[in-house]
Order: sequence, then C-alpha cells, then structure tokens
Amino acid sequence: MSRYNAIIQEDVASIVQELATPLRVLSGTTLLVTGGGGFLCSYFLDTVAHWNDTSGLSPCRMVCLDNLASGLPQRLAHLTKRSDFRLVRYDVSQPLALNESITWIIHGASIASPIVYRRLPIETMEVNANGTRHLLDVARQRRSRSMLYLSSSEIYGDPTAEWVPTPETYRGNVSCIGPRACYDESKRMGETWCWVYFRQHGVPVKIVRPFNVYGPGQRLDDGRIIPDLVSVGASFRIWSVRCWIKSRLCCSAMARPRGLFATCVMPSVPCG
Repeated sequence: MSRYNAIIQEDVASIVQELATPLRVLSGTTLLVTGGGGFLCSYFLDTVAHWNDTSGLSPCRMVCLDNLASGLPQRLAHLTKRSDFRLVRYDVSQPLALNESITWIIHGASIASPIVYRRLPIETMEVNANGTRHLLDVARQRRSRSMLYLSSSEIYGDPTAEWVPTPETYRGNVSCIGPRACYDESKRMGETWCWVYFRQHGVPVKIVRPFNVYGPGQRLDDGRIIPDLVSVGASFRIWSVRCWIKSRLCCSAMARPRGLFATCVMPSVPCG
C-alpha cells in the first residue's frame, strides 16, 4: 500500500515521541526534503507534520522537491492542503534557485529501484551526482545548519567474504561498467561531492548509507528483496530466494528515520 495509512501514522507517532527533545530544534525553521514522494523520505515529512501537530511549538515549514519520476504523488496527497507544506515538482539534477531560508536539508532524491535505474541510467547518475552538488550549493548559499545526504550501502559494491559484515572503513569492490554501475558509482560520486564541500567550504553535511529499508508505503514493484518476497507471498507463487539475503542487513522503515533525524539535527563533528 503506497498511501498514508494507520500503520505509518502509528510509526511516526512513535518516532516523534522518542525524539521529542532532539526535534525541538525544528521549531520555526524550514526543512527541505528532496525525493519526498519516495518510500523513505515521505516518512520524514510525515514525522515533521505529526511533530508540528503535537509539539505545541512554532511549526517547521516543509518544502518537498520531487519530479515524481519514481515517487508517488498519492503518498503526499494527505499533506498537500497543509499550510506548513509545499510540494514543488522539480528535477534536482538541474540547478536550484531558492530565494528563501533553508535551515535543514535531507537529500534523498534518487532512483534506487534496480528495475528503474537500469532503464534510466543517465537520469540516475545525474540526480545522484549533479543533484547532490546542487543541494550542497543550496546549503552553502542559504547557510543551512545541516544537510543529510542519503547515500547507499551499494557504494561498497560486492564485498568479499572477509568484509561481511561490512565496516565503514571498507573502500568497496565496485564495477564501473556493471549493471548497477550507474547507481553505485554515482552514489560514490555524491559522497565525494559532500566531502569536498565540507573540506573546501565548511558545509555541515553528513552522509548516511542506508542498507535495505522496508516497511509500509513501499512499492511492491520496487525490484528489491523485501518487496519481491511480499509480492511472491501475496500471489502464492513458488520462488527461489538467493543466498544474498544472508549477507545483507535489512532494516524496518520505522527504525531508520529515528537515527537519520537525530543525525541531521545533531551538531557537526570535525573529521580528518
């Protein structure tokens, strides 16, 4: 089910309750979310909307940028009449001109479905690499307090057995011409843009590498392991499951935004 529903509502209420103190910094500020029509980033918007409704503090304005190439407009339908929410249909791989204060940025716009990025490899590379640079420019120009870049576990490629589980220090085993190269390599480039802007311009950017996130609101035609399993179970088909799942971390959507929100609003920590 791709629409807002009672399960998602229960999830975001739990997130807001747990993060009540850290989220107070959102009061009176503006959050820009790219890819808000997607499965994971829609959770951020729902969480802030619920916080605005229940915190008793000045609301956080939400600006959502999404061209809806892979996101779903119905996932945002319940937010469109809110005064604290604005949806802008826009391709962030193009330069951005935002003449307003942007306090926080969560950059999650991407084409993450293997089915879609193999069909749209150029668009995938553009949003992951060029789009990330454009958002970094916004963070720099608007003097944002924090930008969170949603990278991917795919930047590690195919770790050999001795690197599973995979530490952050692992530099990756990625093919630059393989079927996943358009996604994997452009996510790596996005991380490099973040690192350079942090070192050269002091942009307060943080990088996270989500693994296989699943939960309510995810498309069943996504092409990744959990939606595939759910689709097969719903249709009562016999299907062989690769041993891939034994070496990959899966995480529910309810758990993921907790850590990501905390990462976004916490002060930046200088590094090497």
